[in-house]
Amino acid sequence: RFHACKEDAKFAWVRALDFTPNSSFGECSTLVLKLSKGASVSYILESLPFSGELGELAIASMDVFGSSSNVVPLVDCPNGFSVPYEVLFRLNSLVHMGKLVARHVNADLFKVLEDLSIDTLRRIFEKMSKLKSTCYEPLQFIRHEAHSMNMRKKALSNKRESGKLMRCYRIHITPSKIYCLGPEEEVSNYVVKYHSEYASDFARVTFVDEDWSKLSPNALSARTEQGFFSKPLKTGLYHRILSILKEGFCIGPKKYEFLAFSASQLRGNSVWMFASNSSLTAENIRRWMGHFEDIRSVSKCAARMGQLFSSSRQTFEVSSYDVEVIPDIEVTTDGTKYIFSDGIGKISTRFARQVAKLIGLDPAHPPSAFQIRYGGYKGVITIDPTSFFNLSLRPSMKKFESKSTMLNITNWSKSQPCYVNREIISLLSTLGIKDEAFESMQQDDMHESDGMLTNKEAA
Repeated sequence: RFHACKEDAKFAWVRALDFTPNSSFGECSTLVLKLSKGASVSYILESLPFSGELGELAIASMDVFGSSSNVVPLVDCPNGFSVPYEVLFRLNSLVHMGKLVARHVNADLFKVLEDLSIDTLRRIFEKMSKLKSTCYEPLQFIRHEAHSMNMRKKALSNKRESGKLMRCYRIHITPSKIYCLGPEEEVSNYVVKYHSEYASDFARVTFVDEDWSKLSPNALSARTEQGFFSKPLKTGLYHRILSILKEGFCIGPKKYEFLAFSASQLRGNSVWMFASNSSLTAENIRRWMGHFEDIRSVSKCAARMGQLFSSSRQTFEVSSYDVEVIPDIEVTTDGTKYIFSDGIGKISTRFARQVAKLIGLDPAHPPSAFQIRYGGYKGVITIDPTSFFNLSLRPSMKKFESKSTMLNITNWSKSQPCYVNREIISLLSTLGIKDEAFESMQQDDMHESDGMLTNKEAA
């Protein structure tokens, strides 16, 4: 419940962040109101929502506990204990969702967690996440669930994801909190698939409002001055997001750093982040993806980097000897150049059948077109029965230089219902279809519609 106040016409409201010293708003689900001596307590309490339902109040003192992280709240593994990173991530998720109290994630809890398998803990955490209220006795809950599983002797399934799926950590960052989600299964992309050894180091990070809705542009900048030359004020939320993208953030032993984002992620305020290690860093991945130094436009460079993060199916490595570069079909009219083959290449029938079989389609009837990502190339390839090369690509399909030779399929042509409309009729008429054929179809539909008014079975 919120109380509305009358806004002063000369005063501009600016979105602020957690202003408490220990990030109390982001750290806690319950807030303590501390009043100075001589304050009008009754007036303050009467101004609070649900003031009539508060009842008697008691003064109590507590030890202050907080997090030094800039995205709070976060819990870490105590010294002397070691658990899989997924366990630590899920513990953070339960704390963020209010299913666990941060103070209860202590050494006693980790001592119990170390003795259980990861599959058992997955089931226990999944059941805990479905609780309708906070679990104030996590030790008792975990021991009881583990004992029940042993008594039932259920085989704990370790279901492996198929080649087209991957397990991905998802993180939602709000103006005052962080929510850890997953790991969840989603369609893989070539970057994560290629670095599958470090798949658990990738994370999808989304910046959302406190209710998980999309952030408003006014939350990032506000105009506090009038005038043509006045500049908008960058809010604390803007600097919070910028700081996370520049400096990253830590969850347990891993520090996530900005990697890249796709076009669809940009619309949803999401990015890919990677926890760099001694063997692989985010910068190493960007260099492996391709050469982007020659792209001077920031937006275009970001879009090209996100090209490899599109959800796709990996098929075959296609060497440069099996790829030919063919010219675009260009026509110049009245000084204007038109490219009629923009983004359209070709694939041989033999290779199209191999690709169709690999992605689970009928090789005898392969799709007529595939949407692809191949190195720095992007576009659509159609079947050419006369082609002797596996792939025939055009200059208009090349977006950047890359040494990658994996053919990634993002989509393919499918059969869809077709409805006869004005455009289809005009097209078929120019191909020689007589008007009587369309008139006959129209009469049949009209008779069927009339029959629905008198015949219940037809209706």
